[in-house]
Amino acid sequence: MITARKNTAVICLLAAVILLSAIPVSAQKSVTGEDDILELMTTAEQEFDLTEDDAAILLDDISYTWTDNGRLITTVHRIIYVGTDVGVETYGDHRIPYDHANCTFDVVTVRTWRGTQHWETGETGIVETLPYRLEPAYDYSNMREMMLLHDGIEIPCILEVMYTIEDKRPYRSGAEGIRYFQRRHPSVKSRFSLTVPRDMTPGFAASDGVPDPVQTVSEEYNMTTYRWTMGPLAALPYPQTDDPAAYAPHIIWSVWNNWNSFGDYLDGVFKQAQSLDSFMIKTLDSVLVDARTGSEKAGLIADFIEERTSFIDYPEHYWWSSPRPAVRTYATAYGHRLDRAILAAALVNQAGLIATPVFIGDGFGPIDNSVPSLARLGSVGVWISGPDLEAYYDPSEGSIHRGITSIIGKTVWSPGIDDIPSVRVQDLNEHSRLEIILDMTIDAESDTIDGRGYLFADNCMNVFSRMEGLSDEGKEFLDAVVAGLLEGAEVTDYSLNRFDLFNVTCGFEFTMKKPENDDFDRLALIIGDPEGGLYEHLPDDVVLYDNKRRSPVLLQCRMYQKIELRIKLKGLEPVYLPENKLIENESGKFTITLKQDDRLIDISRELFISQTRHENSSWPDLRALLLADVQKLNRALLFRTKADSEKE
Repeated sequence: MITARKNTAVICLLAAVILLSAIPVSAQKSVTGEDDILELMTTAEQEFDLTEDDAAILLDDISYTWTDNGRLITTVHRIIYVGTDVGVETYGDHRIPYDHANCTFDVVTVRTWRGTQHWETGETGIVETLPYRLEPAYDYSNMREMMLLHDGIEIPCILEVMYTIEDKRPYRSGAEGIRYFQRRHPSVKSRFSLTVPRDMTPGFAASDGVPDPVQTVSEEYNMTTYRWTMGPLAALPYPQTDDPAAYAPHIIWSVWNNWNSFGDYLDGVFKQAQSLDSFMIKTLDSVLVDARTGSEKAGLIADFIEERTSFIDYPEHYWWSSPRPAVRTYATAYGHRLDRAILAAALVNQAGLIATPVFIGDGFGPIDNSVPSLARLGSVGVWISGPDLEAYYDPSEGSIHRGITSIIGKTVWSPGIDDIPSVRVQDLNEHSRLEIILDMTIDAESDTIDGRGYLFADNCMNVFSRMEGLSDEGKEFLDAVVAGLLEGAEVTDYSLNRFDLFNVTCGFEFTMKKPENDDFDRLALIIGDPEGGLYEHLPDDVVLYDNKRRSPVLLQCRMYQKIELRIKLKGLEPVYLPENKLIENESGKFTITLKQDDRLIDISRELFISQTRHENSSWPDLRALLLADVQKLNRALLFRTKADSEKE
């Protein structure tokens, strides 16, 4: 069993190899005596370009101990070389959250190497604070952040920090998590250890390339330790995606016996906290008095929670062992994600619908479900079902996502209901499709442009959830679609041909004020992006100004988008139209097709993304398609008034 020692220290080095070589061998050891700092530094110089990197992690060691009486002990030990101001800003100060009410925090060392000696941080450099995001939330004051501040830092330098967080008493029913071996900066040695009672068999799921653990047994403490070591390792591929486990070496671990026991625990905690008093029930009745459908009830409840409770943006996993009752969340008018989910479920169930906790995967596709863990399952939400409703409530956003678009291709788990996490809904077709056709007439004598449109959307690009409702939801969404394509356009009427969870097909009529001519007396139309279009389905890490990336691009589905304009001109002639273009590569295809005669201009812009996973080597191909699509020359149309002699 790991025991904690209270101490402090830091290591800083001006000329790393020269100075370290002048230090006695005993002084080059880590605080535990297990690792030789000079050897780690030498390896870093051989493996990495320290003139280019802001920092290098010489040692990244994390260990967990699950005791025989159900307490968790976490020990973190890191040794870090920093060579720039950015490195100092990143690693010079550490802010470590911990549950002050249930855990102890013991500092082993915080030290800096300066010259030929180490300089230890004093008591003033070890400060316990309340996280600033929790300042307005008194009920969450059990959380603290321990600030460990390195003294005497100079560039370059080596920093060492080690601390232990230990449960004061058994208050958890289990433990699980994920260990990534790569970090923001390159690592020389990355270790992970899990120690459990000898009669326990923990669960592990290791990604490709992770070696088998070294297993040791302590007869004295009757414990078994599993230890993995990797390195040297490059930095975690950048930019970071929502699901690094899809490509980065990692281990998912758990002391839970199986998914059913884990699910029963989470479901039991969730249900137990769904308490409402008579005042809240009366308040809910008044909120829902005009609701006609289950969908309206769900939407009104989501709006009610958003208006009455402020969202506290802090990881909710610290409170799974004892979430607040729904009545307390309402009374205090604030809540983190778990508390708002419980409040929503309580209100939804009281309203006669069915609300269950649900976890939706961070990434896309199936995950390794051999180990019961939330590591790749995101944060808790609420799935709402009823006779006319299937919807997801996001407690952070405070919003309802109707339909199934949000879960297509994603791993989903409802604890207490599902035996194991699985992909419930796959993309049914070879690709998802959004197609929009606009027929319009542009008259030189008219102040408006009028036309008709057609929209088709299916699978993960389906817009059902955006249009569903008994008020103006459909028109408001279509207004946003046409306004995204043509600034200032709005829908005057629409008709649905098909409208369900898998497909929306509709026609509409639209109008817009004709833009003023530019300085060259030309009428310019710039075709934009429709609301709900392909770009809304790209992850935030897809940034076109980055010409290189190291991480893959992970998409929900293969996507096809077509925007077609069929334009009749009266008293006008084209000055500039996009040319026919074709770009085809391993990531997909981009085309512009122009057909033109005296009667009609027909121009279509098509973008097809043919893969759901694009390795970093394919980024130039994918980027080329996207850049071609957003290029202004491929979106601009210029017209001018015909001379009188040219008019019919």
